[in-house]
Amino acid sequence: MTLHFDGETVQLFHPANAHTDSDTLVHFKRANVIHGSGTIGGDGGYPFFDMGSGGSLAGTIIAEDKMLSLSDDKTRIVADEGDPASTEVLKASRDTLVAIRARVQKLIDEGKSEDEAIAAKPTKDLDARWVHQGGFLTGDTFTRMAYQSLKGISPPPRP
Repeated sequence: MTLHFDGETVQLFHPANAHTDSDTLVHFKRANVIHGSGTIGGDGGYPFFDMGSGGSLAGTIIAEDKMLSLSDDKTRIVADEGDPASTEVLKASRDTLVAIRARVQKLIDEGKSEDEAIAAKPTKDLDARWVHQGGFLTGDTFTRMAYQSLKGISPPPRP
């Protein structure tokens, strides 16, 4: 959907099953700002995709790809929380998600269980950049989420 008001063009995009099943990316063209909802980690950390609310790793990657297609080196990327990010940070996030998807999928293809995949530490070299002290998204937590998302394991919806 595209809206026009006060000289601004606002584009709305729905990336299916990203952070949740009801995300909307909002692109303010003239201002060169994209609100990415929860599809990018607002604090520069791993983004959280809520599988209990329809989110997925694949959808989060698609959402980040869409934002990259709309951005240039001056675009401000705004998450639900935290300071605005740059396109460079968005690209690094997207590349990290793609790398983790490939690593975890390889472990799945090798027949590893969820616990074995976590024990393999596929995010070990990435965690220094993407895990924030005191946050709940550790490398192990993100590996578990990626594994469950790739295997199609969904927790029950929240009440």
